[in-house]
Amino acid sequence: MHGTPGLWRDERGSAVVEFTLVGTLLTLLTVAVIQIGIAVHIRNIVHDAAVQAAYEAALADVTPDEIEVVVREVVSSSAGSDLVGAVHASRSDALGVPTIEVRVTAVLPLIVFLGVPDGLEVVGRAPMESLVVG
Repeated sequence: MHGTPGLWRDERGSAVVEFTLVGTLLTLLTVAVIQIGIAVHIRNIVHDAAVQAAYEAALADVTPDEIEVVVREVVSSSAGSDLVGAVHASRSDALGVPTIEVRVTAVLPLIVFLGVPDGLEVVGRAPMESLVVG
């Protein structure tokens, strides 16, 4: 007595199950790759804004408020106005050269553009302007 010998060999409906499992896995993988791409894109935009603000701050007579305005304008023109958290500018001696350092915190996007506030921090540096007479 074999019970139901044909039932164990019946493969009807297995394609639907395989498609569901593989389709779900591929969809999740695709969404994860797209989300990583969005996070890297936002990081590059914020870093570009920090570098641009550092170069403008290194010129002369620029206030910290003007530096923050530059960062917010660059980021809002590319990605949205709610991404930038705090902007801090300071002077430093990177590699023995007087520089301006602009540190920007922003939202780290986890689900499309929703994410961790201040989860992303970038630094932009620029050499300070100097006048050499002689």
